[in-house]
Amino acid sequence: MQISEFPADCERHGAYTARRMGDYTTRCPACAEEQRAAEEQRRRMRDQQVSRRHWLVRALSEAGIPAKFAAARMAQLEAPFAHRVRVWVDAATAGKSSGPLVLAGSVGVGKSHAAAAAMRAWIVRARQAARYTTASDYSAVVRDCWRRDADQSESRVEQRHAEVALLVLDDLGAGRAIDSEILQGLISARYAAGRLATTIISTNIAPAGFDAAFGERVADRLREGATLITCAGKSRRRPAC
Repeated sequence: MQISEFPADCERHGAYTARRMGDYTTRCPACAEEQRAAEEQRRRMRDQQVSRRHWLVRALSEAGIPAKFAAARMAQLEAPFAHRVRVWVDAATAGKSSGPLVLAGSVGVGKSHAAAAAMRAWIVRARQAARYTTASDYSAVVRDCWRRDADQSESRVEQRHAEVALLVLDDLGAGRAIDSEILQGLISARYAAGRLATTIISTNIAPAGFDAAFGERVADRLREGATLITCAGKSRRRPAC
């Protein structure tokens, strides 16, 4: 095939040498390089979006959010506490939270739903790992470590929960005295790890009863810089009469 060269001019990049090979003529090399770079950037962005989606799916799956709260979203939260939950999530995502988010109130008023929604929003925005557990489940896992044939140690379980970037501890305050000691240890461990400010706690115990239920030291740590929200209203679990 005969190849010929001739001078050409690009409106954007000026003069260049074009080549003609049969019916094909080369274009401005600078334009061609810009197009290649733009296509490569679009490819990288597509790959990053796919990677982010895969990471999010995995992170949400590994977080342990109960199936009944899997659809919880911030947009679903109701007044009067919705705004304060959003403010806390904004601060926690930006690393500016001064303390935990504590949702206190009677059974069935939406504390766990709000905690799950806040957790999901934090994972999406902060892109860090999170863990959801109930107080009773955590205590049961720790007690299981006391068996002679246990496959993990109590200290390792506590460490995983103490150091995870965000922890939801649901239904704090219910259970036996030994469970209370276990949970006090977890809260103290997160405090020592500098993670208490990215902790979400729900409890049926009124703020006035924190000292008696959790002990003065733990209660003080829960209140230190905390966003304490009392969730009121009728239980969502009871059928309308």
